[in-house]
Amino acid sequence: MARIIVDPPPTGHNLLANDFLKALTVLHDGGFELRSGTKLTSRYAVLVVEDSAADPAIAKLASANLKVARDAR
Repeated sequence: MARIIVDPPPTGHNLLANDFLKALTVLHDGGFELRSGTKLTSRYAVLVVEDSAADPAIAKLASANLKVARDAR
């Protein structure tokens, strides 16, 4: 499994929640299946996908103007 981190915007938690919902929608509409561990915390959001889907998912999210990165852990 691959963890994709949605970077928090500099202005607050409400925008992070909006970005999390946008990311969920973008991935769902793109046919990506989210896995257990997908969550929103007070500091960041985590999207969990299969390893093979990580790079296409990141590209899809970036094309939707979301700032994301693959978790290196």
